[in-house]
Amino acid sequence: MSFSDKHGNVVSEFILNGPQYIRKDPFFYQTENGDMQNVMDYLSAIDDEAK
Repeated sequence: MSFSDKHGNVVSEFILNGPQYIRKDPFFYQTENGDMQNVMDYLSAIDDEAK
């Protein structure tokens, strides 16, 4: 799984700072609809399976 920025470049790291904010140092971004909970749950489940 990979994530791309608006230019199509693969993002090597980002931090979910809760259901509304993503951090890509040194900047914070807010989601348009303010809800990243489904994404957080999905990534958490993948992490749990990998352990």
